Amino acid sequence: MIQVIMAAALLLFAAVLSGAEAGPVDPAKPAAPTGAGFRGFITEVFARVGTEGMNPEELATMAVLETASGTGKAFKATNNPGSIHKHGWTGPTYTTTFGEVLRKYSTIEDGARDMVKFLLVNPRYSKAVAASRGRTGRFFAEVAAAGWATSLTYAADLQREHDTRNGTRTA
Repeated sequence: MIQVIMAAALLLFAAVLSGAEAGPVDPAKPAAPTGAGFRGFITEVFARVGTEGMNPEELATMAVLETASGTGKAFKATNNPGSIHKHGWTGPTYTTTFGEVLRKYSTIEDGARDMVKFLLVNPRYSKAVAASRGRTGRFFAEVAAAGWATSLTYAADLQREHDTRNGTRTA
């Protein structure tokens, strides 16, 4: 009996440390697939919400990387496929364990729609938007150069993710 109580206490402690939120799961809101199924799902989401001429495959590649294929805790808490920070945002937010404050959306579609809008309205991403209407490799390089992520290898990571999923080299 003590072992069962200890195991339950450890699970509860781990949940608290991970920032997991208690509460019932809403059966009307099915979870996004994770892992291999996430890429097709998020590509369809971007195609459905509209990309203003940008390539949904490229946006999906960013989402796969930003969300750890839909498994990331922040993504599950925010429906934010681009891990967009709160800058200029007055809506709900989520603070990660690293102190990053991310925009939080009601649905994945809302998050995808705002990711497209964010790219379109921010002048620093204008070259990336233009490149998305052209060669895949340039989009990844331009979005990285504009500062989407702090990783020095972000463009290469995006390209590798894209190539792995598509079995091609497009740059």
